[in-house]
Amino acid sequence: MRLLAPTLPVVLSLAACGQEPAPAPAPEPERDPIARQALFGEIATDPDLVGRNLANAALGGGTDHSIPAIVATREEIEAARREALSLAGDAALLDAPADIPRDPRPIPEAATVSLIERASLVEGLRPCAAQMDFTARWAARMPAAVPLFPRSNTLDAAGIAGGGGGQTCDLRAVAFATPVAPDAVAGFYRAMMAKAGLAPQVTMRDGDMVVQGAKGAGRAALFVRTDPHGITRGELIVSRLARR
Repeated sequence: MRLLAPTLPVVLSLAACGQEPAPAPAPEPERDPIARQALFGEIATDPDLVGRNLANAALGGGTDHSIPAIVATREEIEAARREALSLAGDAALLDAPADIPRDPRPIPEAATVSLIERASLVEGLRPCAAQMDFTARWAARMPAAVPLFPRSNTLDAAGIAGGGGGQTCDLRAVAFATPVAPDAVAGFYRAMMAKAGLAPQVTMRDGDMVVQGAKGAGRAALFVRTDPHGITRGELIVSRLARR
């Protein structure tokens, strides 16, 4: 009797018998978002983009530069206002004036992301602003007459003392965040500049409340606004004012 060879499908089905199915590959564990940011996030080398990396995370209070990790409770806001009032010494000046004239000049787009360009908006400061270096130490060297707003978070800091090319500079600029309303922040700096004899003026410029004052060669300016998260953001620029 002749035996017939099994067809190929039968051979394959028999070969498969007795073999366990291959295990499915284990799902890759989800990477921690902070670790992912540290490993794959952009590293900024341009000083104007220093806030894009994690170098200032401890200084600013968080790793997300767009949302500063600040305490925004009612108690914290009232405490900051009390400290501001104790420094300003005049409750009538702590809030911004009701009728603020408008400055028709737009704020250049570059100045919305660059502390150097923001400082350059202050009259006469562009040559020195272009030479500023970025380091947290400048935030600690603001003058007592025009200090950082009480309990605020420093986001970025730059400055220069000296300079070259025949230009002598004494300039500091700090970006900060606070839960206190912009009107109160602007009012605080109006009061402090008035006490320092800087004859401050308050204007609205392209959505920013701007407080500027001058006395001789000394300059002080504040740009302040509310960001999309309800946090007050400001840039404080001082030049040729006595240090602490």
